[in-house]
Order: sequence, then C-alpha cells, then structure tokens
Amino acid sequence: AKYMGGALLTLEITGAGVAADSDPRMLIFRGGFFRYLQPDGQPREIGTLKFCDGRGRITDTSTDAGAVIKSWSGRSGKTTGGVYDEPGENGHIPPGWRYIYKRSDFTATQRNREEGIGDNMTVKQGNYCRWLQDDNAPHYASAYLYRQSAVGDRTIGKPATPNTTSDSGQTVMFKFQTEVIPPNISERSEIQFHPDGKKDGTAGCIGIQTYAACKEVYRYLNDYKVMKLNVELDTP
Repeated sequence: AKYMGGALLTLEITGAGVAADSDPRMLIFRGGFFRYLQPDGQPREIGTLKFCDGRGRITDTSTDAGAVIKSWSGRSGKTTGGVYDEPGENGHIPPGWRYIYKRSDFTATQRNREEGIGDNMTVKQGNYCRWLQDDNAPHYASAYLYRQSAVGDRTIGKPATPNTTSDSGQTVMFKFQTEVIPPNISERSEIQFHPDGKKDGTAGCIGIQTYAACKEVYRYLNDYKVMKLNVELDTP
C-alpha cells in the first residue's frame, strides 16, 4: 500500500486461475475521487456531485466506486446550452475521467467588485463566489449585492472581498481546473469546479450551489491532492 497525494492506493496481483485461458489480474483499490452525475442532454439542470472512498475493486468489466462519503448539488451549462462537446455552446460538462488541480488566478468578474465610497459604496458578488448571506439569514436587501446605503446591509456588514482562494468568513471563492485523462478526448477546455455565484448555471463548469456546500467541496478538493473526477451522463 502507498499513499499518493493524500489517497491510499493498494495494488493486489492475483495468480492465474484454473482455466487454461485465464491470466493474472491486477486489482486496484483507489483513494477518494469525485463522481458527477449530469442529467443527459439537460444543461443547467441540477446534477449530483459525489465524493466516493474508491475502495471498490476494478474488475474485468466494471468499477465499484465504493461508499459515498458526501454528496452535493451542482449545475453545469446554461439552459440555452447546445451540444456538450462543442466549444462555445455552453453545454454541460462532457462525460469521462478528468484530473483536477487548483488554480489561483481570478478575473475581475470572478471576484467580488467593490465600487464607490461612503454611502455610495456597493459590493457586487463575483461569479465564482458564494456569500453567507445568499443562503443564511439575515440576507442583504438585494440578492448578490451589498449596499452601504441600506441600513440592514450595514448592520449585517460588508462581505469579504478576497483576491484569491477563500473558504472562511462571509465569502467562499475558489476554482479548480479539470483536464481530460487520455485516451478520452474533448473539444472543450477551461472546465472547472467553482461556486455557482448566482445559481444561474455555468458555461460548462460544475457550479456548486450553496454556501455550506461550497465550503465543504473546497476542502475536499484542496485536501486531497492529485484528485480525479468521473463525469457520467444520468439518463432521466
């Protein structure tokens, strides 16, 4: 057994069976990994993200994913999205296995945007952020917007405006890149995990839905290194 990037990997090699045509097989017990069940052909519909312990064996014909440790809701694609493997169509994430790695470069629209001063100051929620006030009372007067001029907003307090990854305080912000594992191929690029800021879907990334879920998913993604994702199309 060997620990590889935070996940336990055990190799078990069996001898040949009694049958003349049987060969030795290598059975693999993998460490934790993600599965995402995407409603087939339905971009922006709620899918299910699962973290599995990966202790099931790989056999000749199938893989036992093992026990589900945690699960969350996610959205991938836009309601107007087209074919999932066509660039620019905003379809949902294509099926298959992917590597996952952390990124810390955020564009202006992905972060919170603070504008103005004094009572004219506002903070607009970033596309890759979830605010505590989005899902937990008390809420700001306007969804996804803090206004210094609003007494209720001032009482709650201004949301944090991090420039890089944050999973504490009132703002969760992160993005983790996914890359197709050969021999699978895809025409799509820049498909990531990140908070679904306004719960309006993504351009194909997996958008995590709630503040609490974003905090949990971030910690699983961040604490398990060299993580993998298996996207499966779930036929309704």
